[in-house]
Amino acid sequence: MPIKMPSEQQLRQFGPQKFPSEGALQRFVEQEVLPACGLRVVTSSEAGGPRLGGIDTLAIDVAGTPVIFEHKRGDVNRKAREQLARYEQWALTHRERVGKAISAKWEGQDIKWGQLCLVLLGYRYTPKKPWAHPSSSEIQLLRYGYNQDGTVFVREVDPQDVRTFGDDPVPAFSKAEAIKRHQAKTTDAGRAAFDILSRELRNSGFQERFPGKNRVWYRSGEHLRAEVTFLQVGLQVFFRLDGDLKDTEGRVAPSKKKLGWTIGILSPADVPYVIALLRR
Repeated sequence: MPIKMPSEQQLRQFGPQKFPSEGALQRFVEQEVLPACGLRVVTSSEAGGPRLGGIDTLAIDVAGTPVIFEHKRGDVNRKAREQLARYEQWALTHRERVGKAISAKWEGQDIKWGQLCLVLLGYRYTPKKPWAHPSSSEIQLLRYGYNQDGTVFVREVDPQDVRTFGDDPVPAFSKAEAIKRHQAKTTDAGRAAFDILSRELRNSGFQERFPGKNRVWYRSGEHLRAEVTFLQVGLQVFFRLDGDLKDTEGRVAPSKKKLGWTIGILSPADVPYVIALLRR
């Protein structure tokens, strides 16, 4: 049973969008598009919780139909189709685990395994010939894109009609656009602090990278030395030290991340202390 498609009017009300990463696309789909489709998110690779079977998004409708999503910011090829088939097999093999995840959120929710739906969403479908059906379950091919006003459309792809596959390559967005989306998550003081932190680290020879999601990486040679995330109250910096920690103000805490340590930044006044730690 295909999912209910949101209308053009529903999508336009979310305003102009830009997806510099696959994670940004997935978060928009989960937060805005799925509710418009009458779907609830069970687990998400973007939500920080458990990711069942490697599935990007596992959702369910009110009737109990499980829906598995695979998101592709750019081109969709046959490997994506094969991914969905693997996710389907995993979900059917591990029904008990999926059922527990659903019951933890909505106790007593029925699950209609016989109606399991697979959804593949991408910007352009690259095979220029009809697609074969990838599995025994219902599959729905969707294509997103940008209207002239910058709002997003989502349209169904007919696997037997290559005219619906899309032609244009995915737009490239600059690092400036990526960081602007990150900085929108924090305070004015946090944004000002990041500008100083970023400049000082780059001037010290660190390589700045924007891997998507809510993070910025700083590398020294081949090694990741620091990761910055944006919070509602400021910045959180995770970092690695090769020598002994000299935290004279007692502001550093151990981190479960592989980098090992973390410290918060609320304003530009906090940046020199953090810079001193990272330059060691």
